[in-house]
Amino acid sequence: MRAIEEHHWDEARGAYADVGARRNGSVGHVDHTGYVSVFPFLLQLDASTAAADYDPTRIGRMLDLLEDTEGMLSDFGLRSLSKKDRLYGTGENYWRGKVWLNMNVLALRALRALAARPTAADALRSRAAALRENLRRRLVDNMSRQHASRGGMLFENYDDTEGTGTGCKPFTGWSACIVLEMV
Repeated sequence: MRAIEEHHWDEARGAYADVGARRNGSVGHVDHTGYVSVFPFLLQLDASTAAADYDPTRIGRMLDLLEDTEGMLSDFGLRSLSKKDRLYGTGENYWRGKVWLNMNVLALRALRALAARPTAADALRSRAAALRENLRRRLVDNMSRQHASRGGMLFENYDDTEGTGTGCKPFTGWSACIVLEMV
């Protein structure tokens, strides 16, 4: 975790980042915002959520990214790549904006854990609980609608602008986890 914090946290952007070669030959943070920007948070491994290194400012920055309706949060769940990113919706577009249930399920779990964390500030716990419920509702509503209108199918991922199921079908892997959020 120390290496992730040291090498992947980009303080200027307030997000985690891949590290790679730049056009000028230097090595540094890759400037893309999406799941990779919040991965350690989603996995509940980063300093913002780890008990020994609890950082409320960093948690707030992670929540900022997750709440941004012009960025990661669509009407149908969290986008794999922010709508603000220059690669959003381009090329093969497989992981460039689609809503993937695996990442959204991890987000729901991380937000639940943060909302229940007794050492977190009340404002952060309330914010995490509200975001979790908002995200849960978006996912459940869309998947229920898609399931009913598309012959009972669950899909590999969902379009972030219309909510339509795309990719493999039937896909009852991670997509089936939404049932756990329906109660």
